[in-house]
Amino acid sequence: DLRIFTACGCDAHRSTAVNADPRFARQTVKVKSAPQPHANPTAAQAAKAPPIQTLLMIEGDLREARSEKALQYFICNEVLKLVPGREAILFVPGWKRNTWKAVAASGVTQVEATAPAITALAAEIAPWLGPHRETNAETPKVTDHRRKAKPVKGRDITATHVALTRIDNLEGQRLGILVLPGQDPLAPEAVVMLERLAGAFGHAWSFFDQKRNRAKRIVSRRRTAALCGLLALAAMAIPVPMSILAPMEVVAANPFVVTAPFDGVVDEIAVAPNAGVAPGDLLVQFNDVDLRSRLAIAESEARVADARQRQILQGASLLDDMRRDLSIVRAELDLAVTELAEAKRQFELSQLRADVAGTAVFASREDWQGRPVSTGERIMEIADPERLELRIEVALGDSVVLDPGSSVRVFPDHDPFRAFDAQFVTAAFRAEPVADGRLAYLAKATFDRQSETLRLGQRGTARVSKGSVALGYYLFRRPIALMRQWTGI
Repeated sequence: DLRIFTACGCDAHRSTAVNADPRFARQTVKVKSAPQPHANPTAAQAAKAPPIQTLLMIEGDLREARSEKALQYFICNEVLKLVPGREAILFVPGWKRNTWKAVAASGVTQVEATAPAITALAAEIAPWLGPHRETNAETPKVTDHRRKAKPVKGRDITATHVALTRIDNLEGQRLGILVLPGQDPLAPEAVVMLERLAGAFGHAWSFFDQKRNRAKRIVSRRRTAALCGLLALAAMAIPVPMSILAPMEVVAANPFVVTAPFDGVVDEIAVAPNAGVAPGDLLVQFNDVDLRSRLAIAESEARVADARQRQILQGASLLDDMRRDLSIVRAELDLAVTELAEAKRQFELSQLRADVAGTAVFASREDWQGRPVSTGERIMEIADPERLELRIEVALGDSVVLDPGSSVRVFPDHDPFRAFDAQFVTAAFRAEPVADGRLAYLAKATFDRQSETLRLGQRGTARVSKGSVALGYYLFRRPIALMRQWTGI
């Protein structure tokens, strides 16, 4: 029965492996089908087992390795059961490129990697090997080379042949080289057995290799994260300019403001937006229907008062009562004349004309036609194109830079590849509502008109800077202020 024979052989091999390496100790597996005479075979019986049975026993016990060191020790000692009369030394890639380091050897618990014999052997096999992580599934896993190097002092390795067994992981990359020095070349059947066993060794070793690489990646990530954190904390102390960005618009300096002289309705805007005007040009035409009526009534009342005065003067010499009414009639005439003058003045003001030369600045005619206005309401501005300045809308939380010593850098929207410097002049004491409904401090800045050809209404972004602060303060100033507003801390 093959099952009984294999079970008996595995128990015998297990006892031999346990005696050789206590780290591979495990509980005995009971096989009910095995007969009593073959339950505990001796080591001598196990040594006489066929090679295929030995191969199966080694592959079975290979699963009991609990660490990479134990696996390496197992490889060096158990492989000699297939190739007796040889030594086994396991090499792994070294730190330097294309160098190899001994990590395990048969018959010893610890290998001195710097021993002369081991160093010489490593240098001897290096020309027969490729790069460390070479992937080449076509090359044979087991090769047998005839030695040409002389023995060295120490632990002499006087074998005439050196068999190299390549142990690869699941991706075909080289994990280690098992070196088997001996006096005779390997038999063909031994080569087949070693190739089979090398595949099993590589499969088991891949588990620890992946586990180690995973641990290295985790440690590497943690170290990288810690290093990045330290660098970030150190970077928080780097001094940077305290600067803010705010919307900017080109406006007129000290423009002439055109306002409504009385409560009325705008009938027509006589000029186009951004059109040039001269003194005396008609700007705004108000609806004058009521004004014409008031003027006509005032003229009629003035004529009536004048006629009554003449009548009183003609009869004042005859009647004493008329002489007494003369002062009243004169007062009524003066009132009528005054009302007539006021009606004429308002009628004349129904046509607003330019007092100075410049450019009419307003949005559009359609916004004002038929619109009722109150006295003093702003309708438009007349700006001098040669006298311009910048109006900067600084947000409430950025008022820290509003200082006469601040520097201004302007980035026009119409030319994004160009920037120029401006001179900070002043800022409003109180925040005011701007076009988009938010509150902002209105700051003013001047610029060189000879070098910068800007026109009214052009917009852009202004960077206002003042002194230097730590990078941490610059980045977290607003979040900290917002958190304080929410929490009150």
